[in-house]
Amino acid sequence: MRWSDGKPFTADDIVFAYEDVLLNEDLTPDVPTTFLGGDTPAKIEKLDDYTVKFTFPGEPNGLFLEQLAYNGQITAWPRHYLKQFHEKYNPDVEQLAEEEGAADWIELFTAKAGLAGYVDPVHYQNEELPTLAAWEITQPLGERGRVVVERNPYYWKVDPDGSQLPYIDRAVFDVIPENEAILQRALEGSIDMHIRHINTFINKPVLAQNRDSGGYGFFDAQAANMNTMVIALNLTHEDPVKREIFNNKDFRIGLSHALDRQEMIDVVFQEQGEPYQAPRGLARLSTTKSWPSSTPSTRWRKRMRPSTAQATRSATQTVSGWGPTENPSPSPSSSPPSSSPPGPTPSSSCRITGRRSGLTCRSSRKTVRSSTSARRPTSPTRRCGAGTAAGRTSP
Repeated sequence: MRWSDGKPFTADDIVFAYEDVLLNEDLTPDVPTTFLGGDTPAKIEKLDDYTVKFTFPGEPNGLFLEQLAYNGQITAWPRHYLKQFHEKYNPDVEQLAEEEGAADWIELFTAKAGLAGYVDPVHYQNEELPTLAAWEITQPLGERGRVVVERNPYYWKVDPDGSQLPYIDRAVFDVIPENEAILQRALEGSIDMHIRHINTFINKPVLAQNRDSGGYGFFDAQAANMNTMVIALNLTHEDPVKREIFNNKDFRIGLSHALDRQEMIDVVFQEQGEPYQAPRGLARLSTTKSWPSSTPSTRWRKRMRPSTAQATRSATQTVSGWGPTENPSPSPSSSPPSSSPPGPTPSSSCRITGRRSGLTCRSSRKTVRSSTSARRPTSPTRRCGAGTAAGRTSP
């Protein structure tokens, strides 16, 4: 497994990320709860070049492995690149910070690496930062209002046929200040694919009516969350009477029975959805394929003329590259054999097909354009807490 610049990804990167970043009080004042057992941080031990061991000397952390699987906090800092900006490894780092226009090494490191491994502006501004993601930044976010990403030639995932992912070689994201402007671009057919910001009940009719003139179509996407709307009660309410009522399990069950979920769906969600109850234990994920989902995702794509030699994929890929694809990817130990040589391999680019889920691939390069709002989108999920599920979207 390698970073996007071809350098090996090893246990040293994990140890660096944990000990030198997450446990460094200057860079991370508060240790993320993922790595706490009670109030005590875990200890890390390098066993070999590809194995580390975490030990919780305080209380056990039962969710540790589950949280490691998705937050990316210890896989975002390539040691070989970032150690030059760290005081532990570079005795002249303060001089380097001054040359770079930073106040100190802490500001310099943060500007080069980002904060706590989460997606923040640095991930779109430092094109030199190696990544394990499917795409790497080639044109960073700046005054030009556009971000360009290109395929990571060392990306570690393959599809079931052994072809290296991602399929799409290059993606262009235009930063547009207003959602109304994104909607206009979509209606004009000047966006290849978009899954955010304009997925609303109000926009649905106008998008549907302009599909032919705009040359685009809708596609189905699966929601990852269980319910569209959840109602919960404050079990620690400051009013002692309400607190006693809300803590009464029979009251909460009665409230759930009293909710007219179908009426909510008919009135609020324009008859799109099905009544649903809160899950118990290991609940099944929703297999929702509808407009809209409970996240601000637009099921829209530009309809493009298919090439003569089509190889349609059954899964819809995300263009952004920072989220998972729907293709199942085998573990490194079980990857199917491939005749490709090690190191960077070429990939066929992809065209978005018509009104069915899938990608049409061809051998020439294809640039996919999308848009993103300059403002952080807000989810239409309505919450009063966590407890009673009111419904979920459905076809």
